[in-house]
Amino acid sequence: MTFELSPEHEQFRRSVRDFAQAEIAPHAAQWDRDHHFPTDVVQKMGALGLMGLTAPEEYGGSGLAGEDGGFTSLCIAIEEIGRVDQSMGITLEAAVGLGINPILTYGTAAQKEEHLPSLVAGEQLAGFGLTEPGAGSDAGATRTKADPVEGEWVVNGAKQFITNSGSSITSLVTVTAKTGEREGGRPEISTIIIPSGTPGFTAEKAYDKLGWHASDTHPLSFEDARVRGQPARRPRSRLRPVPRHPRRRPRRDRRPRRRLHPSLPGPVARNTPWTARPSAAPSAASRASPSVSPTSG
Repeated sequence: MTFELSPEHEQFRRSVRDFAQAEIAPHAAQWDRDHHFPTDVVQKMGALGLMGLTAPEEYGGSGLAGEDGGFTSLCIAIEEIGRVDQSMGITLEAAVGLGINPILTYGTAAQKEEHLPSLVAGEQLAGFGLTEPGAGSDAGATRTKADPVEGEWVVNGAKQFITNSGSSITSLVTVTAKTGEREGGRPEISTIIIPSGTPGFTAEKAYDKLGWHASDTHPLSFEDARVRGQPARRPRSRLRPVPRHPRRRPRRDRRPRRRLHPSLPGPVARNTPWTARPSAAPSAASRASPSVSPTSG
């Protein structure tokens, strides 16, 4: 076993490093002082292909799957972007891991077709609303509620410290909410896509943080925010929590079957290598709703 990166991955590292040095490093200190979130640079990262390293080709991603996919490339990209600016590093990580992946893994076909192309291209961003005041990131303690009313979900509650949730290019936030109870009185926790601009959904003023000043981070509030969709019909006993991150480490001893793009500028080729995949997860929940994917707490 070797822990060295392949030549293709090293070439990819150099390309991302060149981009970071040219587009981010000269401005990072000023962005930090101004608490400025550079949406234009975020979209350049998308144009380079960094948002699509783990997405399939049909949505504009790199197109590889399985153990030769793009997770290792994503880790390299986050490392090189974070090397010059941690705010932009977490922006990329959250855009893919918390914005794209929940929809890619558990969304309906309609949800994927509607949201993924613009997210994978980096034209728009999505957030994931789990953390709450008083509950932290304990999904089982979620207090935000979503009640089914006349074919819609009516969402009430609050979230905090949500990344990529209130920028000018944020298109949606996927939030966890209580949608009922399971046998034994345990809460049924579902994830619901709430588009930006939905009446009753407010991204509050951005936090004045101790660090990561150029990262877009907001508290969110929901007051009778209505989202169309029917309650899930899948048996509650089969529902399990959605893992937020892959649990396996990259297997760097494997070699990619196809070559990476030669150099910048230009988008990352669809053949970007990947050397790890997430551990087995529960299959997607109800396909009946265009806006909800249930999990349990």
